[in-house]
Amino acid sequence: MPGTKLGLIGKNGSGKSTLLRTLAGVYVPTEGAISVEGDTAAIFNATSGFMPNATGYENIFLRGVLLGFSFGEIERLVPSIIEFAGIGDWIHQPIYQYSSGMTLRLAFSITTAVESDILLMDEWLGAGDADFIDKARGRMQEMVARSSILVLATHNLRLMRSVCDTVMIMDRGRILYHGDIGEGLSMYREMRDQH
Repeated sequence: MPGTKLGLIGKNGSGKSTLLRTLAGVYVPTEGAISVEGDTAAIFNATSGFMPNATGYENIFLRGVLLGFSFGEIERLVPSIIEFAGIGDWIHQPIYQYSSGMTLRLAFSITTAVESDILLMDEWLGAGDADFIDKARGRMQEMVARSSILVLATHNLRLMRSVCDTVMIMDRGRILYHGDIGEGLSMYREMRDQH
């Protein structure tokens, strides 16, 4: 549903990343069916689609093509991508010289440069510098406000509470709870404390 901000939570191996990749069309469901209506942008691995020896500028085009952008769209978006990433002259250096935070900022900036109906994120916003995390959170909130959907898998409960309005608790590929963020996080804390 447009405007939904869903948090996925569960132990490592619970199926969060698999669900995200299935929603993105990377995996095919082994049981049941899945229906995704709308354009999907996904941030799973910051280095996915990046060529380490190519510059950040060149990688904008490489990653943009992988995301389905036309050359013209990418060219038009380059200035705003560079500005949002906040990496300055580093854009002309090879990616292998970037810190992990710089790589994450560039990946996020590229992936979110074009409005998509659905944004899928796997363990991303817990990394990077505080200023960029605030800027990225602001962009995500803008995307959701424009009737976009966010599905975020994270172990950062504070982040999830601040960004998401619903939560899905997963365990071994099964959904244990889907509903209100406050109630769900309380349930998850109780489950976690029992083990």
